[in-house]
Amino acid sequence: MKLILPVSRGAGNVEAAVTAASRIWEERGFDSATIIHVGALDAAKRVKHVVEEYLKVDTGIEDLSVHAIPEVQGERTLPDILRRVFREKFCDEEGVVVISSAGRRLAASTALATVSAGCRLDVAHVHFYWGPWTGLVYPYVPRRLEPIILMHSVVEAVNGRRSAASRFPDLTSRDRDCRGLWGGDVPPLRCSVAELARRLNNAQTFSVAGPPLRAECGMARIEVEGIDSLRLRLCDPQDVANSAARVAKLAAGLADRRGEALVQLPAWMGAARLRGVDEHREAGVIVDTNLIYFGIHNSALEGLKVYIPECAVLEVQKRVANAVKRGGPSSSSAVADVLAYLALQDLLASGASIIPSGPPPCDVGMTRIDLTLLEGKTLATGDSGAYKFWKGHPIKRVASDIVQASFEPHSVDLDLRVDPSEPVTLARPYYALYQGLISLALLAEAGVSGALRIEVEDAQGGVKKVKPPLGAVRRFLGLERG
Repeated sequence: MKLILPVSRGAGNVEAAVTAASRIWEERGFDSATIIHVGALDAAKRVKHVVEEYLKVDTGIEDLSVHAIPEVQGERTLPDILRRVFREKFCDEEGVVVISSAGRRLAASTALATVSAGCRLDVAHVHFYWGPWTGLVYPYVPRRLEPIILMHSVVEAVNGRRSAASRFPDLTSRDRDCRGLWGGDVPPLRCSVAELARRLNNAQTFSVAGPPLRAECGMARIEVEGIDSLRLRLCDPQDVANSAARVAKLAAGLADRRGEALVQLPAWMGAARLRGVDEHREAGVIVDTNLIYFGIHNSALEGLKVYIPECAVLEVQKRVANAVKRGGPSSSSAVADVLAYLALQDLLASGASIIPSGPPPCDVGMTRIDLTLLEGKTLATGDSGAYKFWKGHPIKRVASDIVQASFEPHSVDLDLRVDPSEPVTLARPYYALYQGLISLALLAEAGVSGALRIEVEDAQGGVKKVKPPLGAVRRFLGLERG
């Protein structure tokens, strides 16, 4: 079985190609691959490296532009060129053509050429529910968010049903240190979420394919020792949304020995939506420190432009430094500081900008921001006192708006409701669930709660334990043991 993978230039196409190759390898299997492109050699080389290095499949690269003669080049002739190339090079064996990582023109031309060439080649598309997972690749994304859609089928034999996740490295290991194998570095929180996705994918090998789109059911058990145990049904996105809501309620209710609880945790993990900021997506939002604690990084992952005043950065850094000097967080409030510090790194990696301000505290420091930086932007806080102060301050005449953002800890069931017409609502609950599990692991490590245990059922009905990945977070904080 051969994989034929067209790749185009453009943002996200390398990630799409790596994901497509990994998912097809799982579901259908292939023992050779050819990447075809027109002027996208760099992207093709990056995909070839990943496929050969981790899937262990010999991979060639075919530049389609060398097959075109000048007098027939043009948009209408690309399918003809592709049909000729397919008949000359790819008709000698069965295979599958995956069009997911091609631009529109190349994807349409490839599909048309495949069908009309008369070869024994299937045409498939790996669908992506990007949302907060944008920029990551499978197997560092939940399998159910990468379904395979078979568009044209002529090949009867299918030899797949294996786990690509077992072939890919632990992103949080000391050797990998959160370097994305598809290019670039991943901040420690996002790295931990991605690695948890890989570990869960590896523990549960099941099919997600169509049409009609179908997925086998998965179950998991989350236990916080001595406190509670949740049995989670992970069969479709709404199941996952319900599971994320249950984890959010559990985490928010955990209190340390002083009775402190992380009531903001449902918002931080993305289960309770932060209201009052998303409508200012175009102008951008300058955020108070508390919004970093309230999960503004989740909105940034979905495209909100965030500006972080220096006073907020200094406040979070100072609190985390105090916890690290004492050997690590040992209370709910200290864990909240660590979670905010991790969220800050996610914000910076997603394109947030740090802007000069006055010194902490930020309710005063943000009034010292240069007026040229304030103009046209929204000031946002989760503090009613800061909101009232700014409303009576001259900065209100410069900023486009001043808003008090809020969340409802008990609204997670409604906020995570899945709407099939909005793909982001299918992807968001998975990210909230996985961030919630990372936060539970950090609470356990800080001694705020009992040990966290994650167990999942595999396709054969057996139970596998999944260890929460915290190595990247420990190293980032300077707390790695041994």
